Amino acid sequence: AKQSLDEWAESDSHKFQRLLVQPMIGRCYLDLAKTVLLPNSFCDQIFDSTISSNVIPESRLPSWKFNNNDKPMQSSQDGVIAYLLRDHTNLLPHPRLPIDTTKTPTVISVEIKPKAGYITRSPLVLPENRCKYYRTRYSLQQDLMQRGIIRKGWTKDTESSGQLIASNYSPLDLFSGSRQRIHKALKELSNNMQNNFRVWCNGNQIFGEYIQPSNHECSVILDMMFRGFETINSSTECDSSARLLDSITTTLTNILERETLLPNVQRIQLLDVIDGDGAVKIYQRLVNLCMGSQNDADELLDGESLCIREVSRSGDCEGDRLLASSPYEMPKCDHLCNFL
Repeated sequence: AKQSLDEWAESDSHKFQRLLVQPMIGRCYLDLAKTVLLPNSFCDQIFDSTISSNVIPESRLPSWKFNNNDKPMQSSQDGVIAYLLRDHTNLLPHPRLPIDTTKTPTVISVEIKPKAGYITRSPLVLPENRCKYYRTRYSLQQDLMQRGIIRKGWTKDTESSGQLIASNYSPLDLFSGSRQRIHKALKELSNNMQNNFRVWCNGNQIFGEYIQPSNHECSVILDMMFRGFETINSSTECDSSARLLDSITTTLTNILERETLLPNVQRIQLLDVIDGDGAVKIYQRLVNLCMGSQNDADELLDGESLCIREVSRSGDCEGDRLLASSPYEMPKCDHLCNFL
């Protein structure tokens, strides 16, 4: 029987976002993807053009390669199921705001990767990794990148590991709730953007790692944002790039201090009570209990996921979300609990 688009729509990842992530972050802060059906030939063209464009870092190319037996996408004879997200780099003006028909609306979009805004308290952290108890994961990764021990996909191949400048950004500042510390965090992000801070103007990226507009381009953007800026500063020497970034970070500070987005995101982050070290140890213990069989351990974990999905269909949920505010309150799955 042919599977309808509606049946494909509720994938595990889509359901996870709808039932758990969106209610916890806030429905006004997270758009759910729209399910669309793309022709197979179109997806083949996208895949081939992306591979040949050389925009994928070498470290990530292996994940793009697959065997004939693999199923990289949800596909059928009718096409490939894809998820369409709104383009937030080029938004239409709000219908209730007055529109000046003599000027093109200016849309400034900022992408921030906030990282983990907490320090782990997990008792399962390995003894050799106890620096996690007093340093953020982000600062540890910055040190490792500066020493050349790890390398990120966004770094250019021509760069030697010793040339990387570690960022002074602290996620603890961004999630602090303090206006001064939020602004400090955003300034540090804009001073050393790496791949954690990007800015678009009307759909065109203007700031990012290796991307820097000229002073003239920044003056034009500032003039579109603040009428008369270019005229006022035409006779003075000023760094329009720095002024534009300062205007953006100041505006962002006002928004993030007012909104509940960051506290909501941090609430989700704090559900991690075992840390990565603990996750590895728990998985190793599960494999050991399965007589060394990773396949059996994976089947148990898949069954746990299936159990939670079944609970979401039953009466153990409120509205459209599961009744759980911490990992300890997640629905109990008897087959896994009894096994352990």
